[in-house]
Amino acid sequence: MSITKSLITPPNKKDQAYSTVAIEAMESLGQSGIYLQDDPDRDKPVEYDGQIPKNLDMLSNDELASLMVVHQAWTSYLNGCHSGSAASLKTSERALKGIKASITQERGKDYVLSDPRYIEADARVLFYEIKTDIISDILKDARNNYQLMSRLITLREQDMSQTTRRNVLTSSHRGRNR
Repeated sequence: MSITKSLITPPNKKDQAYSTVAIEAMESLGQSGIYLQDDPDRDKPVEYDGQIPKNLDMLSNDELASLMVVHQAWTSYLNGCHSGSAASLKTSERALKGIKASITQERGKDYVLSDPRYIEADARVLFYEIKTDIISDILKDARNNYQLMSRLITLREQDMSQTTRRNVLTSSHRGRNR
């Protein structure tokens, strides 16, 4: 065996080398005291899936404030899931590049796209792309829903302020007419 061929890492070894990088990075962050809130048993709000009630405008201020707190926890959970998925996507993409290079060296570029090792690695990249995209869309909805709740509180405050001013003006006007 030539020295050049002995230095070539086979596709399966490259795949193994990248397979745990995302998990190891998240574990390292955890050891540093940085926790990604992506554990459904610990971080996902109980009995809440990010859907705001249809009768949002009928909730009391206290109910709305409670909903905003649980919704913020939901958004934090989604952010953790997104970070984990994005990390897995990045490592899968890197593995795919390495696998493609190895197969090209081993069999030639005409065989890369039909090689089962490449197809498996490409499918993993696609999985994490789709997962990350879906979580991004859900996060966008969560942010929009939070803005909606915040806007509702602002409108209520403006309405209360206008009512107070009206009452003050009405009572001062009555006092002058006496």
